[in-house]
Amino acid sequence: MTIQEIESKLPSGLHDAQIRSVSVNYSEMSAELFLIVWVGELSSNQWATREKYCDAVLGMTGLNYFLIDCPDPSSHFSDPNIVSIDHINNAPLPALPIPKDDFACEISVSNFNSTIRFSARDAELKWIES
Repeated sequence: MTIQEIESKLPSGLHDAQIRSVSVNYSEMSAELFLIVWVGELSSNQWATREKYCDAVLGMTGLNYFLIDCPDPSSHFSDPNIVSIDHINNAPLPALPIPKDDFACEISVSNFNSTIRFSARDAELKWIES
């Protein structure tokens, strides 16, 4: 599954999801993003239903690359914070060719005005029960 396929199954994709942590396993060529994902219903009159968030892990296998840009110097990177996803693009890096059936993504991080870029063969979103 690709990130775009995962996003298509969520009410607002991964827009406004929050990244708690990132783990990259180079020996297994895999990565995990531990997220808080908005799954609410905009049409609901109930605040708890409309603003519902769930914990999830976005796992990727067959990793081709995983790059995190430096935060913008004017951002407050040293402040403890959860990182907010502004938007995700399907954006392969021209300098790093990827296999035909793999995907590439670019996540814009609003807190630090920076970008996380990755490419992998497969992705899966798993919900974490609380």
